[in-house]
Amino acid sequence: KQGEAIRHFETLISQQEGMVPQPSHAQTYLFLGNMHQQMGNHAKAAEVWEAGLAMFPDQAELLEQLANAVDE
Repeated sequence: KQGEAIRHFETLISQQEGMVPQPSHAQTYLFLGNMHQQMGNHAKAAEVWEAGLAMFPDQAELLEQLANAVDE
């Protein structure tokens, strides 16, 4: 089911990129990155969190996840 959830979150990010950025959109990047991390795809997780930070540079949870990924 995680693969299906990842596809849904990727679709959601694509849709959100066409909208005015809302602070709540950062959660989409956080959750998608977390799912990749749980599946063992650490590079993809970091890529997703970095993309989220590019749009939401002050989002503390994304910063924290990325910092933790670098430490591993």
